[in-house]
Amino acid sequence: MIATDPKLNERRLRWERTIWIIDLVAYAVMAINGASALWFTSPFVQDEIRLPGVIILWGALMLAGGLGGFVGRLVGWWALEVLLNVSAWSGAVCYAIIVLSAVVGGTSLVLLGMVVLAFLGMFRRYCELQIFTSEPGLTTFTEKVRSLLRRRTGYVVRRQHY
Repeated sequence: MIATDPKLNERRLRWERTIWIIDLVAYAVMAINGASALWFTSPFVQDEIRLPGVIILWGALMLAGGLGGFVGRLVGWWALEVLLNVSAWSGAVCYAIIVLSAVVGGTSLVLLGMVVLAFLGMFRRYCELQIFTSEPGLTTFTEKVRSLLRRRTGYVVRRQHY
């Protein structure tokens, strides 16, 4: 919707651009934290956790979610963002649980704060995408799920064509 007043339209465009930049920063922070977990985890943290697979898991999830979400937001592929937000969130939750239970260092808590802020930014974007991708008039979660399933299964190829 374009406002008739040019000043209102300029203000709306500035807000949209600002939100776009905030989203990109949140995705970038998540990707950087994932990369740092994969390649720059300190030996102290590795000794405390004793499970290198967990570090690889949370790092890969955060890196894939952050990098993929960044690319999706940059080029406008919102479906990619929806999927990879969940990946980044899963990595962030693993990171938060392990850091809070195993490591009590200042650097780890600063990184945890950055992950939490990026998580909140990505959650805001996820909610925005849910609003834009649902049908108007659907109010409850079950109505939205039913609509999604109807829409998804309405256009599948019949089994005889496989």
